Amino acid sequence: MKNHIYMFVFITTIAYSMPFAWKDVTEDLPAPFTNIQEDSQVSGVIFAVSNNGKLFRSVNWGKTWLEQTPPTSGQVRLSAQMHASVDCWLIWAEEANERQGTLWRSDDLGANWYPVTSLNVHALHLTASRHVPDLLLMLVEHDDSGQRSLLRSTDGGANWSEVLAQSSGNPIVWHPTTPWKIYIGSLVSNDFGESWSDGSGKVVRGSDRKLPPGLYSAETSGLFVSRDDARSWWPLMEEKLNVFDASYWSDDSFVTGFMDDSEFALFFSDDGGERISPWTNGIPNGLAHVRILSDWLIYGFQNDKVYLYDESPADLDNSLRIDGGDLIVLSIAFGSDAGSPFYNAKADLNNDGRIDGQDLTILSLLWGKNFSYDDTKPPGDFPSE
Repeated sequence: MKNHIYMFVFITTIAYSMPFAWKDVTEDLPAPFTNIQEDSQVSGVIFAVSNNGKLFRSVNWGKTWLEQTPPTSGQVRLSAQMHASVDCWLIWAEEANERQGTLWRSDDLGANWYPVTSLNVHALHLTASRHVPDLLLMLVEHDDSGQRSLLRSTDGGANWSEVLAQSSGNPIVWHPTTPWKIYIGSLVSNDFGESWSDGSGKVVRGSDRKLPPGLYSAETSGLFVSRDDARSWWPLMEEKLNVFDASYWSDDSFVTGFMDDSEFALFFSDDGGERISPWTNGIPNGLAHVRILSDWLIYGFQNDKVYLYDESPADLDNSLRIDGGDLIVLSIAFGSDAGSPFYNAKADLNNDGRIDGQDLTILSLLWGKNFSYDDTKPPGDFPSE
């Protein structure tokens, strides 16, 4: 029987144009990353955790990385941005082969760290409320039995209480507009995570920020959306899905992926699921999960490999926007071949050694694209392992 793994992420119209292919950037990184997360309020700041428990930070969208050195002997496993201040980050570090860890906090984008609390648990998922300062949830294992429980903190991690004695490995989904409502699988909390009941009917995997906001479920019977707080569900894609990774960016677009031992595929929609089409341009086979940092920058993870989908090379004049300036750069080199005095390698967007209509098509697909954001986004969190 085939072992199927699926991915479910929400992104913008980057999927619609798909002008670039995925690139293996493993050798360009200081270490293979297992998880990566963007700062929700400081453009270009990214934190990443490597597979050997090191913490790295970039301030330029991942072009260069600097290792962070929190004063811990343990391995960094998880990270989350807390909605207490612009610069507040949390990391969870554990001693090797021990179910014991410490929560560390930085209020200056990782320049300095101080311990918040230590617990005798193995943490699987750490996440902070998008709306309520100091409200945290953490999925943990207490022993080798694999039993999981959900812990809650209302004071930034100094004190924790168990709110679910038995919890699934499903992601924690904060309702996008209702601060007191949280989902884990088919369970829902209407009091900021203090108590839980069975209320959604389906396993909630993600959400969007439309009005009314949407909740998304992907399971063996297909991909569904609810616009009435999980009271009813509408099918978007009738494929057998078993999603373990969820992230979103835009209001209308999502990608869902299928993978087994012999095949891999991604499908996209930019209109809320009315049309779902295959994304076939350079998809690396065997991706484990995808992390969306912006509508033009996506990381994919596959064992010890890290892949990148990046549309910023089309910004030929480095203005952080695709506009007439980029068209002028491409026009000057148009019709030239590699080795010609007019040839510009940056303008050769498809890397075929010639500046021609194909490069112009790529530029037109991205016309008006911005490579930074000015509006504050809700903080994200790393997916569970």
